[in-house]
Amino acid sequence: MNNAHLQPGKGFDSRQNILTAARHVIAGKGFSAVGISEILQEANAVKGSRSLDG
Repeated sequence: MNNAHLQPGKGFDSRQNILTAARHVIAGKGFSAVGISEILQEANAVKGSRSLDG
């Protein structure tokens, strides 16, 4: 099993930024009221970005 996605390195900061944005948006609206597009907008990320690949 490849655990490279768990190690700091290329893309790690972007993933952390997306996770932080997700926590912020979900805390404000609730899990079922939030979509991925809203999280990505909050994180200033682009859907299909390499930072989202595992």
